[in-house]
Amino acid sequence: MLDIIHEILDGMKPLKSEKDPTTACVVGFFFGSLGLGIYFQSFIDFVMPLFLLIVANLMIGEIGLFAVWILTAIYGYYRVVSSNAKLASPQAILAR
Repeated sequence: MLDIIHEILDGMKPLKSEKDPTTACVVGFFFGSLGLGIYFQSFIDFVMPLFLLIVANLMIGEIGLFAVWILTAIYGYYRVVSSNAKLASPQAILAR
Protein backbone atom coordinates (compact mmCIF):
# COMPACT_ATOMS: atom_id res chain seq x y z
CA MET A 1 0.00 0.00 0.00
CA LEU A 2 2.86 2.36 0.78
CA ASP A 3 4.36 1.68 -2.64
CA ILE A 4 1.10 2.72 -4.29
CA ILE A 5 1.00 5.95 -2.27
CA HIS A 6 4.62 6.69 -3.15
CA GLU A 7 4.04 6.15 -6.88
CA ILE A 8 0.97 8.38 -6.91
CA LEU A 9 2.73 11.16 -5.05
CA ASP A 10 5.72 11.08 -7.37
CA GLY A 11 3.42 11.84 -10.30
CA MET A 12 1.69 14.81 -8.66
CA LYS A 13 2.65 18.45 -9.13
CA PRO A 14 4.67 20.01 -6.32
CA LEU A 15 3.02 22.23 -3.73
CA LYS A 16 3.21 26.02 -4.04
CA SER A 17 5.90 26.27 -1.36
CA GLU A 18 8.03 24.01 0.81
CA LYS A 19 6.27 22.56 3.84
CA ASP A 20 7.42 20.72 6.95
CA PRO A 21 6.89 16.93 6.69
CA THR A 22 6.39 16.49 10.43
CA THR A 23 3.69 19.16 10.52
CA ALA A 24 1.94 17.53 7.55
CA CYS A 25 2.07 14.16 9.31
CA VAL A 26 0.55 15.58 12.50
CA VAL A 27 -2.13 17.51 10.58
CA GLY A 28 -3.00 14.37 8.61
CA PHE A 29 -3.22 12.28 11.77
CA PHE A 30 -5.41 14.64 13.78
CA PHE A 31 -7.45 16.42 11.09
CA GLY A 32 -7.52 13.92 8.22
CA SER A 33 -7.89 14.81 4.58
CA LEU A 34 -9.74 18.05 5.33
CA GLY A 35 -6.80 19.27 7.41
CA LEU A 36 -4.32 18.30 4.70
CA GLY A 37 -6.39 20.08 2.06
CA ILE A 38 -6.35 23.26 4.12
CA TYR A 39 -2.67 22.95 5.07
CA PHE A 40 -1.58 22.31 1.48
CA GLN A 41 -4.15 24.76 0.05
CA SER A 42 -5.09 22.19 -2.54
CA PHE A 43 -8.37 20.46 -3.40
CA ILE A 44 -6.56 17.42 -4.80
CA ASP A 45 -4.87 16.91 -1.42
CA PHE A 46 -8.31 16.84 0.16
CA VAL A 47 -9.67 14.28 -2.31
CA MET A 48 -6.63 12.02 -2.78
CA PRO A 49 -6.38 10.69 0.81
CA LEU A 50 -10.11 9.90 0.71
CA PHE A 51 -9.60 8.01 -2.56
CA LEU A 52 -6.65 6.08 -1.10
CA LEU A 53 -8.69 5.16 1.96
CA ILE A 54 -11.49 3.82 -0.25
CA VAL A 55 -8.95 1.76 -2.21
CA ALA A 56 -7.44 0.47 1.04
CA ASN A 57 -10.91 -0.50 2.25
CA LEU A 58 -11.54 -2.42 -0.97
CA MET A 59 -8.15 -4.16 -0.90
CA ILE A 60 -7.92 -4.98 2.78
CA GLY A 61 -11.53 -5.00 3.83
CA GLU A 62 -12.85 -3.10 6.81
CA ILE A 63 -10.01 -1.02 8.22
CA GLY A 64 -10.17 0.51 11.66
CA LEU A 65 -10.26 4.17 12.54
CA PHE A 66 -6.67 4.10 13.76
CA ALA A 67 -5.53 2.76 10.38
CA VAL A 68 -7.32 5.65 8.67
CA TRP A 69 -5.43 8.12 10.86
CA ILE A 70 -2.12 6.40 10.13
CA LEU A 71 -2.68 6.25 6.34
CA THR A 72 -3.64 9.92 6.18
CA ALA A 73 -0.58 10.88 8.22
CA ILE A 74 1.67 8.82 5.94
CA TYR A 75 0.09 10.46 2.89
CA GLY A 76 0.79 13.93 4.30
CA TYR A 77 4.39 13.06 5.14
CA TYR A 78 5.19 11.50 1.75
CA ARG A 79 3.39 14.30 -0.11
CA VAL A 80 5.59 16.94 1.50
CA VAL A 81 8.80 14.95 1.05
CA SER A 82 8.00 14.36 -2.63
CA SER A 83 6.98 17.96 -3.21
CA ASN A 84 10.03 19.42 -1.45
CA ALA A 85 12.32 17.20 -3.55
CA LYS A 86 10.67 18.44 -6.73
CA LEU A 87 10.91 22.06 -5.60
CA ALA A 88 14.62 21.61 -4.85
CA SER A 89 15.40 20.07 -8.24
CA PRO A 90 17.25 22.19 -10.82
CA GLN A 91 14.30 22.14 -13.23
CA ALA A 92 11.98 23.57 -10.57
CA ILE A 93 14.46 26.33 -9.75
CA LEU A 94 14.66 27.33 -13.42
CA ALA A 95 10.87 27.26 -13.79
CA ARG A 96 10.37 29.74 -10.92
